[in-house]
This record gives sequence, structure tokens and C-alpha cells, in this order.
Amino acid sequence: MVLLLSLMLFFTNCGDKTPTDSDNQEIVDGNENNGNGGNNMNMAAHLTINDYVRDIVNYPAFNGLGELLLSRDDNSSYYNTPISNVGSLMPYHGNVRPEVVVGSVNYMIDEVNKGKTIFYDIYTGQSTYSRDFSPSFITVAANDGIVNVNTVERRVKNLRKAGVKVEYHRYQTAGHGFGLGTGTDAEGWLDLAVRF
Repeated sequence: MVLLLSLMLFFTNCGDKTPTDSDNQEIVDGNENNGNGGNNMNMAAHLTINDYVRDIVNYPAFNGLGELLLSRDDNSSYYNTPISNVGSLMPYHGNVRPEVVVGSVNYMIDEVNKGKTIFYDIYTGQSTYSRDFSPSFITVAANDGIVNVNTVERRVKNLRKAGVKVEYHRYQTAGHGFGLGTGTDAEGWLDLAVRF
């Protein structure tokens, strides 16, 4: 499965950073005014909260992998959802802010335009394991109501037993989909992951 390390970051509360005019884009009512309205997108144009989920999926910079940025295997029924209403697609995540979502997507677009790789082949939630697996950075919150902490810890144990390098962090109160963990006991996890 191809996933982006920051997948959960832009679909959850990612802190207080919002798009700014530092990239010389005109800001109108808090939205970047690129005039694309979801049409005629090029690799440099930014999305706004007025664009749609389908615009993320079909964005040229994502080279056909935009569907994998979404939370389900088949997201086609959500394509006509405005990004301004993206939180309705993830009721199990708290505090989903459209301006953070679009800011994060635009950041990824900028990274692709700089020639950087943003998609990596990683494996999550699998019950299989072997010594051939990539080193794994794993986090979970004990109070996660969706992902059972015991299942995660069993996976960590099995990966280590197979000889896979694993860095594991168990937080107590961050819940599910904690983004950067801002204001929770998981705050700072991203720095640890980057160092790993």
C-alpha cells in the first residue's frame, strides 16, 4: 500500500498553521486565490477549501496516487464533497479543520514541484511480519477507541522478534487520529519519527 507519512496529519488537527501569503499567493477571505476552481489544474496551482475531494484525488502532482490520501479504499461517493466539509467524512477524528487540510495538501504539492518524493511504500496494520520488513516507527494512544492498543503492542513484539528495528511510543490520552498531537501527551511524536 502506498501511503504518505503525513496522511493523518492533514486529515486531523495539525496545529495552528494555515496557508499564508509567504508563497506570493493572493489570500482572499482566508483562501488562496489561484482561480482554478478545481478546473485546469497545473502542477503549481494550489487548492482551496472551495475545491472538492475529487480535486485532491485527481491532482496532477499526485501522479494517480491521490486516492490513497483518503481514508477508505473506495472514496468515489465522497468526490463531490467540498474540502470545506471534509471533516464530515471522518467522524472518528476530532477537530478536522479544512484550512489545515488544504494547507497540508498544498505543502505536498509544493514538495512535488521541488522534485521531492512524498509517497513511500510502507505497510500498516498488517498481521504478517518477517525480518524483511522495513524499520518501523509505531505510535498509539491507550485511549484510542478505534485501534486496540493490545493489537498494536502484539505487532511491535512480533516485529522485534523477527529482527525488525522498531521504535514504539504509547501515549495515554491522545485518542485516535491525533495529528501532530498538539495539546496532547503525543505532542512531539513527529520529531521523533523524523529522527527515526
